[in-house]
Amino acid sequence: MTSNIFKGLALLALLASCSADETVGLASGHGGNACNAVYMGNSNASGVVAVLASDETGATFSVMPRLAHQADADVTVTVEVDTETLAAYNKANNLAVVPIEAGDITLSNASGQEAKGKITATIKAGDVSTVVNGKLASLSADKYPYSGRYAVPLKITKVEGPYKLLSSPQTTIINLNRKIKTSVLHVTSTSGDHGYTMLMTPKTPYDVEMSEWTLQYIAQFNSLKNNNQTTASMRGGSGFYNRISPGYGLQVKSEGRDGDDTWTLKPAKEGEWMHVSYVYRKNGLVGNLTIYVNGEAQRSFVTSLLYPKGPDGGWGFGNVNLKDYYLRELRFWNRALTPAEIQDKYYLPELPDAPGLEAYFPFTKESYDEGTQTFRDLTGKWTWTLAEKISSGEVTMTKEIIDNVVFPAKSLVVEE
Repeated sequence: MTSNIFKGLALLALLASCSADETVGLASGHGGNACNAVYMGNSNASGVVAVLASDETGATFSVMPRLAHQADADVTVTVEVDTETLAAYNKANNLAVVPIEAGDITLSNASGQEAKGKITATIKAGDVSTVVNGKLASLSADKYPYSGRYAVPLKITKVEGPYKLLSSPQTTIINLNRKIKTSVLHVTSTSGDHGYTMLMTPKTPYDVEMSEWTLQYIAQFNSLKNNNQTTASMRGGSGFYNRISPGYGLQVKSEGRDGDDTWTLKPAKEGEWMHVSYVYRKNGLVGNLTIYVNGEAQRSFVTSLLYPKGPDGGWGFGNVNLKDYYLRELRFWNRALTPAEIQDKYYLPELPDAPGLEAYFPFTKESYDEGTQTFRDLTGKWTWTLAEKISSGEVTMTKEIIDNVVFPAKSLVVEE
């Protein structure tokens, strides 16, 4: 499957980047194709991949310089840590990711040669690719504090042989994900009617229409047995809410919209963490809402104009049909996050003063107030309550905080 992905990306890269100017002087490739050149083979269109890193053992990774067709002669490429690549990525995506110093990265080629921060590798005649491996010995907190986000930006900077370097893609950015331990909220319900199980409300109501916003949550659902299971719901008259279904994925409903066309049609799995982002932009008299799950854009929907307006405005989460779930955090922004921003702090804590952050509820023991039995919004702008009554039915609910939960992880992992 991986080879098919690379092959498809190769064809797209050639169609997009192998211009008339770039084909001038290129040696004929295998089979006589004049458009054969070197590029960085990436497993996704963004050219950004994530690996797990730790203070003690660092991280390992690899990149793959490629040709679209087999080489008729050896081609030598130079791959190196390139800070300008990361600077451009940060600027384009409103990020502040810090590059790992070149001297801390050991690169090696297929011949077993090693070098710090820069190395040459050869695509042999008859092959289409070579692999450059990388090693970070330690992600020391003394040098790379936990408050930062770090990456290894790698670029093909030189080609020696019968082929040139395509204008794009030339780079791979290796995002370093640190293992962390935190706590999460576990909510269960056993009876009741329809409605929210928790409410989040701004202290000062929103009376001015928002032209864009982003809502994010990280949750794990353990009992997806009912079709009317509500996750996030906007309060304030829009009629906008979302359901979750194991077969249909996530639903976007507003003002009477219903049917298969309101679902992402991407199955949701029980017992796995889901990082969900709803990104909204006003577009004239309508809105456009894109749903991201685990960093992947699943589907975009045309909606009515949506924002949490008036004294009753805010967000609800869950209903009593959602019997058993873990909730790690919820964030609400007054701007549309970019795909790179969504992926950047995929599971890491956010800074309460991050630009545009309107509400930030980490459902941890540190943010829980034992006296009021409520969770704090770290921005100080919103309040949280757990519903005692839902619609006309009395609700039997329990909540508990689970400590020592490990991220990143696919499912709930607890390490004492």
